[in-house]
Amino acid sequence: LYQTRALYVRLSIRVPRSVNQSASVVATMATTDANAAPKSPEVQMMDALFREKWLADKVAAAAAENQQLKSRIEMVQNEAEQSRLKQGDLIWFYRKEAEQKEKVISSLTQTNLKLEATIREVKEKAEDEIKRMEAQNGQVKKELQEHLERLTRESKSLRDFSEQKRELEMQLAVLKSTLEAEQKEMAKKVNDLERRNVSEKERLKKEMLLKIKETKLSLLAMTEDQLHTTTKRAIMENEQMTIELQYQSKETERLLAKNSKLQTEIQRLRREVDIHKETEVKLAKRTNFFQKLIKKLNEKSKESDKTISDLQAQQAMTQRSGASKLFAENQVIRQLERQLETAMEEKRDSAAESGVLRAQLQMAKNNLAQFLELQDESVTFIWSEIERARAASRQGGGTSVADLPASERERLLSTIFERLRTLKDSFARDISLSLMDPVPPAGSSSSSSPRALGDSTPVGV
Repeated sequence: LYQTRALYVRLSIRVPRSVNQSASVVATMATTDANAAPKSPEVQMMDALFREKWLADKVAAAAAENQQLKSRIEMVQNEAEQSRLKQGDLIWFYRKEAEQKEKVISSLTQTNLKLEATIREVKEKAEDEIKRMEAQNGQVKKELQEHLERLTRESKSLRDFSEQKRELEMQLAVLKSTLEAEQKEMAKKVNDLERRNVSEKERLKKEMLLKIKETKLSLLAMTEDQLHTTTKRAIMENEQMTIELQYQSKETERLLAKNSKLQTEIQRLRREVDIHKETEVKLAKRTNFFQKLIKKLNEKSKESDKTISDLQAQQAMTQRSGASKLFAENQVIRQLERQLETAMEEKRDSAAESGVLRAQLQMAKNNLAQFLELQDESVTFIWSEIERARAASRQGGGTSVADLPASERERLLSTIFERLRTLKDSFARDISLSLMDPVPPAGSSSSSSPRALGDSTPVGV
């Protein structure tokens, strides 16, 4: 619009400038004509015609130029009007757009206020949730620590049980060596008795033959009465020898039967030693399982500490974050919920494993208590039998059990062995009944049998 107005002013100033120039030209020509010499009328007429013609041309040129200028001014005015209309449309459009922008700014301001309120609420909820989860994780950590201490105590009790087992093994080795010495002595006695029996038979046979010969010779010199008396005496001696031979045969058979029984007892003790070795291997496996479980609980405790530190770091990040961190905070909250569920599941698994271990430990303690009770009963029974034998020996005039007859000593040993065998069979039967329904540890990857604790049955009191 400014450029159009400037052009209009220039054009309006240009027209009078052309007219003034024409006037000055005409005045100059007139002055020239006045200053010149007088001319004839024809020349003056011709000059006037030429001047008029020149002036007419000038006027026509000025009129044409003026018409061009008018048309140009109209065109410029039209362009200025169109530009003014366009500028009005633009001003209206920009005003509408400014109003819309103001509405958008107002709505964005309200949305920003709402988002700030939402962010504050989310921050408060996240802080409350983090505090609650810290409290829960502290409780879980405390429970896991108590569980770890309890397992440590149980492991210590298992070590005590292992020491008792080694002591029992040493006692078993001593008893085995004693039994082997007694078996060797018994075998030596049996061999001596067999040799003595054979030599006695040979001696009796020789004596009988000698007596028969002597009797045959004496019969020739004796009278009928002497023959009758000698015959009766020989018959009585023969019967006595027969009775003694029968007794020696029975004694030999009894010793052979006792030797066979001792051989059977040796085989049974060897089987029990093998079972005891297998039990020791299983107990070692179970101890390894306890060590792995303690290591796993330590790792869980470390993971809980790491989770708490991560939560604290996430809380610091949450405090520094703004509206752009809202989605990340939701992700963190969901992750915390998943971690909490995982921790609760691990807690339940740990509680189940702890219950199984407590049950197995209680079973082992019951078996050990039962074994110690049977051992006390066995010792009491042995001492009572020995005291009874000593009392019987004192009544017979002796001072110790060694003064008793062989039959009494044999009866005493048979009674003691029979009692010990009965107690051991009863204990083994109770152990087998208690192990008929074992409970394997939940989630255990160990290959150890659930009888690893219960199978530690001490054999051979």
